[in-house]
Amino acid sequence: MASLRKLKEIERDFSKKHIDISKVGFYDSVAFMREEHSNPSYLNNYAKYIHLKKYDSTYLSMVREKVPFIANLLFKELKKDGRLGACVDMSAILSRILEEEGIWNHMVFGSLSIDYPPESQLKGGHFWCVDYTKGATAAHAWLVVPPYQIVDLTIKLQPYSEGQNQYLPDILLSEDVKPYTPVAKDLINPKIIYDLQREGIKDVINHTLPQFKAFNSIFPAVSTVYSYSSLHYIPTSVSAPDAPFEQAVNLKLNGRYGYNIYVDIIKPALKEQGF
Repeated sequence: MASLRKLKEIERDFSKKHIDISKVGFYDSVAFMREEHSNPSYLNNYAKYIHLKKYDSTYLSMVREKVPFIANLLFKELKKDGRLGACVDMSAILSRILEEEGIWNHMVFGSLSIDYPPESQLKGGHFWCVDYTKGATAAHAWLVVPPYQIVDLTIKLQPYSEGQNQYLPDILLSEDVKPYTPVAKDLINPKIIYDLQREGIKDVINHTLPQFKAFNSIFPAVSTVYSYSSLHYIPTSVSAPDAPFEQAVNLKLNGRYGYNIYVDIIKPALKEQGF
């Protein structure tokens, strides 16, 4: 009942602001962008709406068929191209492709911690939001595509140096997640934690990411497992593609931008499969 009340509250707010919620990707509407201009965190409401929205069984069956098919095609293009660390760009392009197919989704930025299986003899892997090389920013990006709580096409294709990718999936599509309580080392480079603690700062998360705890209460961290590797996804913000799909030039794989990949490769393949 609580989730239903929250959904109705969000829908009333959209209605009050004359935002049409009938179409996937309505964050692109003039009315929504007008509100977002005065309230930069307003995109959170789009993400919350997607989390709370009720989906019927026909829709969910369609998503479970289409999303893995599309994800595999896009992953093959990325692997063929050879680009590593393309999480933000790939998530943005996949988000747009899914919107074209009428599939609700939103982008997530955040940290990722990985516990590898003991036999790997690998230390835990971390994509820190707070690091020396980049300050406080997005360390990793993925999608929420109900019923999938995590859709990650780039987890394996990162610049690993110790063979970590052999313990990771090509594509992560996870409905089965568990709550995860993040600690400082999930978000912040331990060297920074050490330096801050030496300065007498005890709550290093609040010091470096002052909005995180409030955000985490709405968009909590989750864990999933792949072949004995535990993957902890810790959202720190939600995002959305910042250009119309046809104009997006953030990702070019094998000579094609994202929209051309969709038109030339994915859309014909979907048609061939009878989608």
